[in-house]
Amino acid sequence: MATITPRGKYFLVSAGSGAARKRVSAKTMDEAHAKAADLDAALRLSKLPSGRMVAGSHTLQDAYEATERTIWRGTKGHRTTTLNARGWLEIFGADTALAAITYEAVADAVYKLETQRENTGATINRKLAALSRMLRHAVDRRWLASVPALPRKREGEHRICWFDEADERAMIDTATHLGMDELARFIPVAIHTGFRRSELLQLHVTDHRAGMVMLHAGATKNGRGRSIPATSTVAAAFDAASAAGRAKLFTYSDTALRADWERLRHAMGRDGDAGFIVHALRHTTATRLAIAGAVAQKIMAYMGHSHINTSMRYIHLAAQHLQGMQNLLERATEPNQTGLRVVNGGKAA
Repeated sequence: MATITPRGKYFLVSAGSGAARKRVSAKTMDEAHAKAADLDAALRLSKLPSGRMVAGSHTLQDAYEATERTIWRGTKGHRTTTLNARGWLEIFGADTALAAITYEAVADAVYKLETQRENTGATINRKLAALSRMLRHAVDRRWLASVPALPRKREGEHRICWFDEADERAMIDTATHLGMDELARFIPVAIHTGFRRSELLQLHVTDHRAGMVMLHAGATKNGRGRSIPATSTVAAAFDAASAAGRAKLFTYSDTALRADWERLRHAMGRDGDAGFIVHALRHTTATRLAIAGAVAQKIMAYMGHSHINTSMRYIHLAAQHLQGMQNLLERATEPNQTGLRVVNGGKAA
């Protein structure tokens, strides 16, 4: 069994003996326990008799195919589950040995999913559940000694991060100052359309016509096309792209956009802010619509939500945002308030 020994601000985790002894450090006790489980699993794997299991002979692709065929095929959630599972093939590589998928490797991947790919805690947990099922099935087939401890994300209920007008101005000014003119153009268009990052990067100048911006079927998350009226800001962006002779509204690749956003995050001192993500621009659209008084059905149509409950989240947020406004109205009706005026009259008595 692996042992955990405090070493100042860190913990030393060790397992095995002699030449086979392994030592790693951890910052927290939880991380130490997770790494201890990894070391124990690796030690058990190395001691298994020949013929029962060959270390490293089975890959994540093997686990995916076996789990899809035996566990997931024909189930109601087959499409979503396999999509989440295939994501790990992309992250780790299909040929990665199952024994190489440790707590530390998964934790690093989760951090990237959260900060670079902008997945919510709930989405990450669904992906982790798919990975866990593949690894458990690998254990059942004796391809793996044990399933490593996997991190889990806290799922904040109705947690929506959005930017107000001051935030927007600061982001545009900072991007411009850093010479990221494409990002400075991207931010207001994203806020005025509410389109997802992938939808914005697919837009062609010909998608703006008759005062509308068109998203074609197949280009959206749910596969259904939609169109929205273009604000003056959006129309100006299309006109500028057309005048410059560009075929697409933005020249960004997804990788380049992410890189510029990370530069913006750092320049604005938001490195530790998990809510400072590109997708928050889309949240900003729906939140501003709700605060301005748009009903859920119209927000749903504008944003392309598949379910009304998604749109209702922003209505609830708007209600919270307006808390305390009644106090301003009540103050306005109090007598003897210096400087108050009444309609069609002089000063309030």
